[in-house]
Amino acid sequence: MVLSVFDVDGRSGQDRHDVSLIRLEPQKIVLTSELRVSLLPYRTSPQNNKEIETQIKRLLEANIITTSHSPYAAPISIAMKKDED
Repeated sequence: MVLSVFDVDGRSGQDRHDVSLIRLEPQKIVLTSELRVSLLPYRTSPQNNKEIETQIKRLLEANIITTSHSPYAAPISIAMKKDED
């Protein structure tokens, strides 16, 4: 599931780095096998790795995400946002 958070209830964030939380119904994924999916992380530069850690920390502090001990894992990547001139 991909969740994009940009504009909630017609209110934009204060700056381009603000994110908001959208409350959705709990989601279920019906699996067709017992095979667990756990992929290795993508390689990132030290600068991107630091940015990923910073963003994860911000999302944890804002209670938008929570820690997980799931056997399932998927890599993440950074998608740079175009500058709004």
